[in-house]
Amino acid sequence: MKYATFIGVTKYLGGQEFTRLDGCVNDAKLWYQKLTNQFGFQSLGVRENYLWYEIIAEYENLIDKLKAGDIGVFFFSGHGIRNESKDGRYYVEGIMDHLYRTVFDDEIHEKLEKLNKDALLILIFDTCFSGGIQQAVMDAEMITKSSRRKYTAKGSSITVEFSDDLKKNGIKHKPGEGYPNVIFLSASADDKRAYERSFTGGKVYGLFSYYAYNIIQEDMTYGTLVDKVNQQILFNEDKEVSKEQKVNISAEYKNQLVFSNLNL
Repeated sequence: MKYATFIGVTKYLGGQEFTRLDGCVNDAKLWYQKLTNQFGFQSLGVRENYLWYEIIAEYENLIDKLKAGDIGVFFFSGHGIRNESKDGRYYVEGIMDHLYRTVFDDEIHEKLEKLNKDALLILIFDTCFSGGIQQAVMDAEMITKSSRRKYTAKGSSITVEFSDDLKKNGIKHKPGEGYPNVIFLSASADDKRAYERSFTGGKVYGLFSYYAYNIIQEDMTYGTLVDKVNQQILFNEDKEVSKEQKVNISAEYKNQLVFSNLNL
């Protein structure tokens, strides 16, 4: 069986560090359409503006449901965050609910202990994992010199004082590391941003989700998907954005057919 959960968070209030997002629920609906109509997934729900504990509950529910031979997809679109210590020695990353509470990478990783070793889980995040110490209020929204498009960054990097607990989390696993049956497909590198913008018809989508929806085919490998999406971003988006956002997948899965089972 194939199961998928889709979460989009748009109702960020905006403020000093984060801007409002408009396309994340649209992203979730795109992936829902693609995976259910073309790849035969059974949807466990398209969730909008969930709180952190609801996001974790949906994630755990998907993991618990997967039996040997099953494939699961967990999709999230919203703000990502990277907290970095002032000395640059520690950092933690995560995804945020609309009240700016964070689900950290380690929490996502720890839940994988319950994953059936003969099932496949695919994590898809259309969100920033921004690096560096910078004030997001300065660059979260921008209109580039070469066009009148407005791009909104889907995350922020923040410098914080780290507690001992955060320092422990700062030396951590990436989601799926050490689990050969987990594929992690992200909209950007750990130290880069992902963007959304308005497309034809006025609807807003994340660049990754929009191009993936229009490109992906059943006989395509993850490597081909990533390359083609990055080509579309390079050819169609402003230079500053295409230099910043590049879709990523672990090298060991580049030759794997999308949404097909592994030889576990």
